[in-house]
Amino acid sequence: MLKQILFLFLVFFTCFVSFSQTTKKYSESDLKDFKKKFYLNREIGVDSSLYYMNKLLQSNNVAYKTFGYAATEYLKVREKQPINIPFKDSINKYLPKIAKTNKNFPLLFDIHILLGNSDKRKKLIKSALQNYIAAENYAFLAKDIERTIKIKGNIALIYQDMGELDKALNKAKETLELIEINKETLSNKYYSSKYKRMFNVA
Repeated sequence: MLKQILFLFLVFFTCFVSFSQTTKKYSESDLKDFKKKFYLNREIGVDSSLYYMNKLLQSNNVAYKTFGYAATEYLKVREKQPINIPFKDSINKYLPKIAKTNKNFPLLFDIHILLGNSDKRKKLIKSALQNYIAAENYAFLAKDIERTIKIKGNIALIYQDMGELDKALNKAKETLELIEINKETLSNKYYSSKYKRMFNVA
């Protein structure tokens, strides 16, 4: 009987320690700092970025945790590193749990554009398009002009890859119109945004 009690205690203790190590409560400031490390991956190295993404995976914040999964998947796909089989399942598990609020729209944009970029590299063009369209929707909801312009350009290129040239041209023209309408808002980014997208129309 004593052995059984000790065994149950050991199982409970192991589960408790394991849970406390894998789920952590970070401040919003810490989470933002970890997230920035993904975008610095070319400067600090992929391994360093993955280290910080792992911190996001341990977070109890569902939105940042999901970003961590999407960012890790992208880096591993780009670097042709193996990805654990349940990894995509984790993204599918946490993504629907993110509250559709103004605060989370920018994060949802980032997550879907990363998933789209990963799918594109894996030649999953239709899935990439679906993620880009979702990202476009969140950029619109966030009223983020720069992100809306960026994702419309990505969608135009996807349509081009799919051989749907009419849709690609329409999306590119739509992007240029948006740039013109927001010329003052874009300020010094106006010309770079315009000329970058003009190549998609030519």
